[in-house]
Amino acid sequence: MSGDIELYQNNGYVFVAVDCRGRGKSEGVWSGFADDVPDTHDVIEWVAAQPWCNGKVGTTGLSYMGWVQWAAASARPAHLCAMVSTSAAGRWQQEIPYTNGIFQLYFAWWAYITRRRIDEGYGLRQIDWDEALRILPFKDIGRIIDTPTDTWDNLADRDTLDDYWKSLRFDDRYDQIDVPCLHVTGWYDQEDLLGAFHHYEHMMADSPARDKQYLIVGPWSHVKSRSPIVSTPTSITVPRRHSPWTTSTWRSSTTGSRASTTASASSTACGSSSPAATPGAPPSAGPRRRRTSMSSSARAR
Repeated sequence: MSGDIELYQNNGYVFVAVDCRGRGKSEGVWSGFADDVPDTHDVIEWVAAQPWCNGKVGTTGLSYMGWVQWAAASARPAHLCAMVSTSAAGRWQQEIPYTNGIFQLYFAWWAYITRRRIDEGYGLRQIDWDEALRILPFKDIGRIIDTPTDTWDNLADRDTLDDYWKSLRFDDRYDQIDVPCLHVTGWYDQEDLLGAFHHYEHMMADSPARDKQYLIVGPWSHVKSRSPIVSTPTSITVPRRHSPWTTSTWRSSTTGSRASTTASASSTACGSSSPAATPGAPPSAGPRRRRTSMSSSARAR
């Protein structure tokens, strides 16, 4: 995230980093995915009301920070002007946590590392995950995770597209999401490739902003979709595409009347009250329907 902060600040934006409810220094109780719609909506509107903001807010982020952008967009915050969504979840139960009936054991690791306010990288290394992931029934892995919240139970117990997961899918709401978006993902993303395409395809089919959707797909894994390892002089440094694209998008937006802004979901960036943003053109990803693969080495987690 530090690279994102520097990138946006150097281009005249204010960057606001926000912890999800119950994580970091945010109040409340953490429950994965459950509260992101109202919470991220409120963050965007709060940012837009600050004296250092011109009322134009954009979001950026990878994975969960990609998902929360769509959660916010579904609630139609008045000042959301642009999104940079990288490998975002959203095609629930056909992507994660179950992929058409098969549970992704990766989520045991994820539920463990996010079980408290600060990521537990140290504890993660103390567990023999090769053995832990062989526990049957798999829900009993929860004894190792030992989370004080309902996140693991929601992931493991809800194995169908029930009302809980339906409420987090926006299949019938994309026609109400009028927001330009730069979609980024990787062909080797084993977690959220399907979610990224889900958002892009629905926005292209239904959104009033269908002509402002751009898609970049490269030979990257999940995390490396955000920060690819550059291997050749022609490789695209993806984050460097974000600021010019958002600047161009906001300049053409009619939403808001005060300062430039970028916001990100669990990370949020916002622009300054003076028009200090560096002008730029949209990334050369080609026509909005074009899928561009870029030269880069991909390394799985």
